[in-house]
Amino acid sequence: MGPKTDGAAADGQAHGSEPEAGWTEPSPTAAHGTIPETAPSTAASRPAIPPPVTLTLSSPSPVLGIDADTDLRITVTGDFPRPLPFPNIVCSVGRIEDLVREGPAAFSARFVLPTARFPQVALIIADFSHGALILRGTLIARLRAATSPRARTDPGAKVTVKVGDKTFGPVTARRDGSVHVPVVVPPGINFALVRSVNHHGKASQELIDLKIPPSRRMLILAPEKLEAGGVKEVVVLAAEPNGQPVPPTSIVLTSSGPRPQPLGGRNPGEARFLVRAPPVLMDPTLHLVASLRGQPEVSEETDLILVPAPTAQISIERETPPTEPPPPRSLRLFLSSRDVFGNATDPADASTLIDGVPSRPLPTDDGRAVLVIRPPSRPSGGDSIAVEIAIENAYTVERIPLSLFQPKRPPDPFLATRYTVAPRLGLVWNTHQQPGATVLVEGLFSPRPGVEGLAFGLTTGYLNSRFSAGNAAGTGRVVLDQVPVLALTRYRRRLQRIGISTGIGLGLSVVQARIGVFDNELVSRSLAFAWEASIESSFLWHRSQAVMGLRYLSMRPGRLSSGDIIIGA
Repeated sequence: MGPKTDGAAADGQAHGSEPEAGWTEPSPTAAHGTIPETAPSTAASRPAIPPPVTLTLSSPSPVLGIDADTDLRITVTGDFPRPLPFPNIVCSVGRIEDLVREGPAAFSARFVLPTARFPQVALIIADFSHGALILRGTLIARLRAATSPRARTDPGAKVTVKVGDKTFGPVTARRDGSVHVPVVVPPGINFALVRSVNHHGKASQELIDLKIPPSRRMLILAPEKLEAGGVKEVVVLAAEPNGQPVPPTSIVLTSSGPRPQPLGGRNPGEARFLVRAPPVLMDPTLHLVASLRGQPEVSEETDLILVPAPTAQISIERETPPTEPPPPRSLRLFLSSRDVFGNATDPADASTLIDGVPSRPLPTDDGRAVLVIRPPSRPSGGDSIAVEIAIENAYTVERIPLSLFQPKRPPDPFLATRYTVAPRLGLVWNTHQQPGATVLVEGLFSPRPGVEGLAFGLTTGYLNSRFSAGNAAGTGRVVLDQVPVLALTRYRRRLQRIGISTGIGLGLSVVQARIGVFDNELVSRSLAFAWEASIESSFLWHRSQAVMGLRYLSMRPGRLSSGDIIIGA
């Protein structure tokens, strides 16, 4: 009676995070693609120069289900800065624990084997790369698995199981014909040959499927973050089902962004790619997919976190201060920042100085940062607060006027203009004579807008006075009309709504005298030199002013056209 099997599978199931794996015969561990002694060796698969980083396991081919862990040793040779930093170690299955330093360029750790008991390949990468240094080592370890395929044959029959080129048994079948043969299955072996010989010497055999589940055969080593527009090296390590290194040309890497550029490989089974991030970040991550040519079912995926490039621009937006009193006690500045490509960066990382004193901005919900500015408790002698902000490659200075925190003056009631025209109505008083009337118009130009400082202009008007005079013909009544035209200089000061000014003017005056003696009236004219000195006060009100002043106007008509001379005008 020939053996009947139930497809004796390895104990346990594949872990969900482990992609497919291949298997081969029991063999020593392959470090950096070094071919085990039991496997065929080729010049193409063996590096001509020893690798600078060597990874070895104390148990070359651990058995899952028997071994729980094994020691991992990492040795670096070559001219590198010593002591080397601790490496970043990643593995496709299991985990690395208890990493310790054994020397300037030697490290050891414990490789905890996976709990899933089926033959598989373990891919391990130890990366020392930092800055401009690219230094890493790889290891492809073949993990065998212990299992007991079940078969049914003649009672008392001798049963053997051949796995690869190894034969396990014989084991005598029980009275009911059932038998379990302990075997060790290396990765890459999916079938076993069960052979039974009964007590009559009759032999039979059957090929059984070990039903090995898939596991990971690829591993991606990539940086956690990638700057916008930046480039980084990504390494993909892959093995064949029997644990042999995959040629680098068979490894393909695709990206959700720009196409990765192949760079070849430094170690067996390793392919390097130059990955570039898009300059404008539309997505938070860059999705990478590694696969093997002709084997689409073998793949590995990872996501690179995309971050903005260094900050190149800082924008500041002031809070709008209230227009109504009282003045604000503080002012908020909202900060936003962008890199050279226009991607938003984090302004909360800014280093800030407020009048030389360090301060820290607080993040807001909309991606900006806020900085609270308060006026100094003691006057600093300046008229503004200097706010200095620096983020990476960006720097800016914002000056906040102290006037924002001070009580505001009432609106200027007078229009701050360079030109003013002021009509004046007044009384003319001559010594020992009755007062007369005057109408003057004064036009001024100010070099600076406002109602203070020096102003220059002209004044003209009409003066009428009456007095008694006598000549050879007798005593009569004189009506004197004068029209002065003077160049004027005035200096003005202002105190709130009150203005005070002094002025001096020089010019000419047209004089007409009407002299009446008895029933006759004689009209005569003259052109006289005139000057004046004045002092005025004004009240500013609604873009206008009410002026009261006192001026001394001196005019000497001299001899009139009639030949008369007015003395004391």
